[in-house]
Amino acid sequence: MSVNYFKLFGLRPEFLLSRPELDKAYHAIQNQLHPDRHVSATAQQRRLSEQKSALVNEAYRVLSDDCERADYLLALRDQAQEDKSQTAGDSDLLMEQMELRQALDESSDAGEFASLQEGTNRRLHSSREDFARSYEQGDYKRARAAQVKMQFLFRFQKQLLERMKAKELEDEPA
Repeated sequence: MSVNYFKLFGLRPEFLLSRPELDKAYHAIQNQLHPDRHVSATAQQRRLSEQKSALVNEAYRVLSDDCERADYLLALRDQAQEDKSQTAGDSDLLMEQMELRQALDESSDAGEFASLQEGTNRRLHSSREDFARSYEQGDYKRARAAQVKMQFLFRFQKQLLERMKAKELEDEPA
């Protein structure tokens, strides 16, 4: 990694970052890189500005997303995830995945979906806290496990919302 995204925005490299501070730093940098500010610049200078802007956009995208930010933080500590299918070794997470998917398959009304969504939100909150605590304590193995769990829960949450929307459309009178 040649550019530290946290340093780029003047932020401390930590999981629980201030979103308003990130947004403010992002907009300040992008304002400086805006093409209108480089109208009289040479073609090379404009190209460099565009490249910097692309880097800033990528850094912002990564730091704005909990899973991406967690993965990035671990990579900064040379703890890059080599195997994206890391759940295979975590039997507790596999069981949780199977139970959640079964609950989703069996859900048929708004109350069941809402209950499942509430439980998923609690699990996500717990995984975020577990990652932050483990990372700060230097327990990168546990932090990676929390990051993998977060990834699953975010994907599951998306599937849950899609299923809820599909159910709403299905229940609408024609």
